[in-house]
Amino acid sequence: MTLTCIPVQNVDVTTTTTANPFPCSVCKKIYNTGCQGYGTPSVTNWCTPEADVPVTYSLEEPGYSVGYFDLTVKSCVTTLSCPSGTVNWYIIEKMTAETPGNNLGVLPTTAFCAESGPEAGVWYVDIDAHVWQTSQITCKNT
Repeated sequence: MTLTCIPVQNVDVTTTTTANPFPCSVCKKIYNTGCQGYGTPSVTNWCTPEADVPVTYSLEEPGYSVGYFDLTVKSCVTTLSCPSGTVNWYIIEKMTAETPGNNLGVLPTTAFCAESGPEAGVWYVDIDAHVWQTSQITCKNT
């Protein structure tokens, strides 16, 4: 029996992962960047990292309906729908308090931010038909 060598060609394989592009220019991302996942900082107080939610943003035109509120200028919009075992929470400005979203954070909740005008760059959230100024959104275990 004679053995014959078969030439092989090495092929480099590259995998690229792309995140959704951030479409907004004036408004900044609002999801809590300090979240480290289950058990951190403790098993009773943790939040889901942004990449695991996932958080997506869109640029919407005037007239777009956000719950009981219609946008009057082009705005950055995100609807937070948290993974199982977590609920959505928002830091409400001027109350220095964190509050759950729609239906105590169980239902998806939409936040929006004007890209122009006097309120440009300021995020608001529509929680149970009430609009509040917010500075951070988070999916938390409690």
